[in-house]
Amino acid sequence: MENVELKNKLSGNINIDCSKKNFSFVLSGRTAIDAAIKDILKKRKVEKVLLPSYICESMIMPFIINKIPIEFYRVDYYPSWNQFVIDYRKLLQTRNSIVLLCDYFVPNSIHKYIEYIDGSNVIIHDVTHTLFSDKLSVEQDDYTICSLRKWFDIPDGGLIISSGIDLKSEKENIEYISNKLKSKELKRVFQDNPTEENRKQYKKFYNLADHILDEDFGGYGMSSISMDKLNGLDLSRYFKERKELLMQIREFLLKRDVKIVFNGSSLFTIPIIVEGDRNKLLERLRENGVRCTVFWEYNAYNRNIPNYLTDNSICLDISQNTLQKINPK
Repeated sequence: MENVELKNKLSGNINIDCSKKNFSFVLSGRTAIDAAIKDILKKRKVEKVLLPSYICESMIMPFIINKIPIEFYRVDYYPSWNQFVIDYRKLLQTRNSIVLLCDYFVPNSIHKYIEYIDGSNVIIHDVTHTLFSDKLSVEQDDYTICSLRKWFDIPDGGLIISSGIDLKSEKENIEYISNKLKSKELKRVFQDNPTEENRKQYKKFYNLADHILDEDFGGYGMSSISMDKLNGLDLSRYFKERKELLMQIREFLLKRDVKIVFNGSSLFTIPIIVEGDRNKLLERLRENGVRCTVFWEYNAYNRNIPNYLTDNSICLDISQNTLQKINPK
């Protein structure tokens, strides 16, 4: 759904000419992708979708559900160059298809390759990692999408920006929202009293909410709960505090010779390089309460395409929790 108040609020923090674009707020990032696909298929036929091999499985599913043939172009990170490299030949050869570009951690890490994409293709650009960057570039996108719930403490939230689509859906996925909120409530109980039983209860509702979203994400607008929370948030203060935390965590890590992708310039997360027993460190961090993850584990569709970051990185949360856990005083 369009929300003028929220659009105006976000427009002051993103580098997009909002006067020329429609902003539709939806349930999640994959809901935004699904909406873009359906809008494309209403207007034209496509031969396939060309996806980056370095990708979250949830982003693949809307194409599977809409029965669009999938091909991958290889994307990999080269630590000695501190940049991503792609198989641009696939981009050059593709015609009459959808091409998904996903900028990782910083703007134009992948979007800079847009010049290799033929004009017969439709471009969907995922800016989840980079929406709030000063150097964001979306002028050549047909659809720009973002998972807002990955940035803020909200149960749901996705965004699709385009000059050609204006979603009006006000339908909410009540089942998902209620279970997500319940999991957040039980997580606080677990954090206050970290017993095994409390952990099981929190995980039960967390996993249930994830399952519901996996099965039913199409056609939903963002919930009024998330809308109200974002409208009430002081974004200037939020990003100021986030930048300060990033600088403190980055300084701590760099002093200890920890290698950080793009030198820790991402405001979305802190991806560190771990060459060796990455999973052992990941387990140790989690046991000590550090919020961290892997972007992204292999899935059934890309498991035969090696990726350096999938094998050798951990992403740390930019939060007070991370700072306190890694640098207790």
